[in-house]
Amino acid sequence: MRWFICLTVLASMAGANPADRDSKAFSLFSVVTFPNSECVTAMSPSMMGVCKTQSECTESKGSASGNCASGFGVCCYHSVSTCSSEVTNNLTYITNSGYPTGFTTVSTNCAYTVKPKNSADICQLRIDFDNGVLNGPTSATDHGNCEDGASDQFKVTSPVRAWSGFTALCGTLTGSHMYVETGREATAATINVNTGTGTATRTWKLKVTMIECDNPMKAPTDCLQYFTGVGGKITSYNNGGSQMIQNLQYFNCIRQEKGYCGFQLQQASTATSPDTFNLQNGATDAVAETGTDCDDAFLLIEDTETSAQADRYCGDVLSTTRTNTVPGVVRSFRVPFRIGVVSKDATNTDLQNADIF
Repeated sequence: MRWFICLTVLASMAGANPADRDSKAFSLFSVVTFPNSECVTAMSPSMMGVCKTQSECTESKGSASGNCASGFGVCCYHSVSTCSSEVTNNLTYITNSGYPTGFTTVSTNCAYTVKPKNSADICQLRIDFDNGVLNGPTSATDHGNCEDGASDQFKVTSPVRAWSGFTALCGTLTGSHMYVETGREATAATINVNTGTGTATRTWKLKVTMIECDNPMKAPTDCLQYFTGVGGKITSYNNGGSQMIQNLQYFNCIRQEKGYCGFQLQQASTATSPDTFNLQNGATDAVAETGTDCDDAFLLIEDTETSAQADRYCGDVLSTTRTNTVPGVVRSFRVPFRIGVVSKDATNTDLQNADIF
């Protein structure tokens, strides 16, 4: 019976009026959707964009550079180079005018206001210094002062943080990064590059990434820098220069990876040129200093193996043993994983001995 019924249905369809079949026909088409995720532009493997449709890219005043989403989208590149510009798109590059040619105008304030289109969903900004070569302190009497008039100044204003971890940055910042809390405000931050009276050419190229509040890559609150993975390198701002910047008070935070209950820190190299750890506080001999020896510039590492509380590390050698001349390993099992960075102002001449790490 089932076989007969099946044949009957087929026969009925085969014998239907062609006009009826035509009236019920419809076209088939595919709807392709894809997320506006990060993509690599065709310009360079180090230049990033956002995967969008061609019309979305044009509407956001971006430039298409290569394809993404299996060819259904374009890698949309956004940049601003004019002083007093607005940044509204994720993954926008801020460059000095004429970049990569240097910026020579002195005593100028370039202010960039970050205003995300979806500000209610944005909790943080990440600023990467793809290039940052600013005039910085060079004289032994500068003591790391970026506000001496001759030096340039990099500043960030957060709508929810009166203190961002620094007063001003200067010198060589290439390769560094920072996180800025936005408070979901319409004006997420203001980034300033103020040129001083110094005549040296300066260049900057900053990548601004907008981080959603539920993004797993969001940094813990109050972490100026955030590192992931089971190993890596942490350096001071102006690491490419010759002086530790003054008026710093911030945390470098490290994500606790699965299966790990602590972290260890050691100098990247034991060589003296370049010196990978030099936070001397008045002393001129090449030894490790800890605790109360460290007053003007130091690292703050909590609950180390040799201390039940936060301890300070400075000197010309990183070690848990005071006056040690051989670099060692500092371990911490305090959660969250973080390393404090502190440097005082220029009123204390001991800071001139503190260079970099």
